[in-house]
Amino acid sequence: MWTLYCLAGTIRLLWCRLWLGPAIVPRGTWHVLMTLVHPHSLRQGVFVDPYWEALRHRKGLFLVGLLDGASIRLGRQVATECLCLERCLTVRQCLHIGWQLWQLHDEPVHLPMSQRHRCGELLRGCILAAALPRLCEQITITRWLYPFENRRWEQVTLVALRRASPLTRLIGCQHAVLTDQHTHIVRAPDDTRPLPDRILTTGQTPADWLVRHGYSFSYIRIGCALRQEIKRNRIRQIQR
Repeated sequence: MWTLYCLAGTIRLLWCRLWLGPAIVPRGTWHVLMTLVHPHSLRQGVFVDPYWEALRHRKGLFLVGLLDGASIRLGRQVATECLCLERCLTVRQCLHIGWQLWQLHDEPVHLPMSQRHRCGELLRGCILAAALPRLCEQITITRWLYPFENRRWEQVTLVALRRASPLTRLIGCQHAVLTDQHTHIVRAPDDTRPLPDRILTTGQTPADWLVRHGYSFSYIRIGCALRQEIKRNRIRQIQR
């Protein structure tokens, strides 16, 4: 079964790369917003980013994203609004990722999950590990902001960017409700998983929750809910 999942993931990645074509990256220095593209990213045929819609049109910001497994057909519809990281890969890299994925069958997992879910998480990490160094070769990234949930793909992103672009400031933005069921976010005293340079929260309450569950307050900055309708002056305060 694992071999079938790996084969399906590789075919999906190749199809995505060949169908969308190579990435056309605007040169220069950018603050990058990372998103996840899924069916909810389109509303009545118009791209509306679920995480960064309040900020993404501002000057100097560049939106990149990963396609959700069910959203490959959306790739062309969002191509003018968001750079899909799958397009940064070469065909050879896509095939190599499939081979890497098959070899990761015996890797231990920290949380119980189905083989399908686990394969998808590993595939996402392999794509990021290969695509981000190629992206950093083409543009200068001063800040990288991403939706923070402390998942595997986020940790791969942090490691890959710190290797490829050591001067980039990495900022995780907590964007959803936090409860005691979100065990993947909780940190133990001896936790060695990488963290961003800053974690921006949606308010004081989630900041307190993170401190209670293993995070140093020095990592945390209190902001607001960027996924909701907010006033422009509040956005300016966050940017400062």
